[in-house]
Amino acid sequence: MRAMVIKAGVGMIRAVDWERRLFDSIIPLPYGTGYIAYLVEGKDKVALLEAVDPGD
Repeated sequence: MRAMVIKAGVGMIRAVDWERRLFDSIIPLPYGTGYIAYLVEGKDKVALLEAVDPGD
């Protein structure tokens, strides 16, 4: 997993699951799939958007 700062208070985390072979049990994924999550840090709170698969 790689983390990247987009700007102060906003980060992006990317992960690739090379082993996943199907999406919704019907759509083939011959090259796996990717996940992206954004971490937004505010003055009082933090939000995580589009969480990646915990195993990755």
